[in-house]
Amino acid sequence: MSSELSSNSQMKIAPTVSDLVTIIQKKRSLVKSDRSLLVAISGIDGSGKGYVTEQIAQETNIRGLKAMQRATRS
Repeated sequence: MSSELSSNSQMKIAPTVSDLVTIIQKKRSLVKSDRSLLVAISGIDGSGKGYVTEQIAQETNIRGLKAMQRATRS
């Protein structure tokens, strides 16, 4: 964060894909090995859900966890 921010302002920084996958790994460690962990991504049309999902799945697979993507429309 910039040191130029005033003491009254707060800046929210979105988590990185790496941060999200670390959270997923921690949650996965709490689930029995014969069970699955469901991670859902939601947002408005054109917000980048597919892109973010692809990035998370790739990083998850790189880290040795099996990930699959499935898009649904409601």
